[in-house]
Amino acid sequence: MADIEYWVYVDVPTKRILLHKSTCGACRGGTGMHGHQQPGVCWWQGPFTSRRDAWRYAESEGNRRGRAPRACGLCRP
Repeated sequence: MADIEYWVYVDVPTKRILLHKSTCGACRGGTGMHGHQQPGVCWWQGPFTSRRDAWRYAESEGNRRGRAPRACGLCRP
């Protein structure tokens, strides 16, 4: 079984920062349902090989954006 990778989705206009497993249907390895990439507006960051590293990135973006990151409700990383 392959190791799980993690991705963080950042959406600046909504201040949404979500942690996902790469296998999540919303993420799909960083090309998920928000697969469009608009640098500076919304993007996928990853892959991260550990949940801890991904969460640290999510927290740093959250601090920059003034909103706490959340874990995806679908894949529950």
